[in-house]
Amino acid sequence: RYLGFYGAIALFVALGQSGPSQAQSSFAAAYTEPQTLATLAGGRKINLVCAGPQENGAPTVILTAGAAFWSASWNAVQPLVARTMRVCTWDRPGFGFSDPSPATQTVANLVEDLAAALKAANIPAPYVLVGQSAGSFETLQFADTHRSDVAGMVLVDPSLPDMNQRVGAISPPALAMLRGDLMGRAGANQRCAANPAQPTPADAVICFRLPEHERPLAGTFAVRDHDAARLQTRASYYEQFEANTRMVANPARNYGNMPLEILTSEKTPVADLPVEQAAHDALEALWNKGHDEMATLSRRGSNRVVPGA
Repeated sequence: RYLGFYGAIALFVALGQSGPSQAQSSFAAAYTEPQTLATLAGGRKINLVCAGPQENGAPTVILTAGAAFWSASWNAVQPLVARTMRVCTWDRPGFGFSDPSPATQTVANLVEDLAAALKAANIPAPYVLVGQSAGSFETLQFADTHRSDVAGMVLVDPSLPDMNQRVGAISPPALAMLRGDLMGRAGANQRCAANPAQPTPADAVICFRLPEHERPLAGTFAVRDHDAARLQTRASYYEQFEANTRMVANPARNYGNMPLEILTSEKTPVADLPVEQAAHDALEALWNKGHDEMATLSRRGSNRVVPGA
């Protein structure tokens, strides 16, 4: 329930109040089956969905989804970007059409997988990196470790580095709720992995229920999502989440003159946390201040609040 604070919220900035366009509706089919399966060392495959024109030397936009989401969560955004630029989204290990991974799902390992997948799929730098909510962790880490490959960055309502420590300093009850949600998800996926054929109803909701935009794919994932290795990979992702918030904290981070855009939703995820008013106000301030701080990582950085989001 409270994963929203980590950014598992959908933000379709480009659509406003309109319904999906014909281009968006037709492009949705791209998420119903594997597209570009990049083979990594050892034979694991990472799925990428790419579209749009590729001009010589022009950057490719790389979209990273929020926690618990995968490439399909960009279904309303990717076709709009693809009108003018090459744009690729990817599935983390164990999500979408990417294979599970035996590695601990640290942000460092996730970025290594993404970099290897881009190389294997012959998608050359430069990149404009776009990370939504918890996808900001891979985005920041990729820019830190592959700086010469990154031409610019957009962070869409990003989760904050070292967020748990900062939340705990304001409201221990809020931190306890966030930790409880993550550990609940990790535990459910571990139990589902041990008994994928007969999960408890409560665990099945966490392991197998799809978000609204994915529900037409229920048949596609009915068998795939019951794979034990896939469920264990997801459990590792949730287990490592708090450590990843610390890992991605980097006080020396400086992106110089790189274009950097932060988009902040008008209604923050904090709004739904059942905490006392003083803690609520302080957490709201933390969320907005954190985004302002991210914008200062570049001399060309800015933070914009998106009305109605």
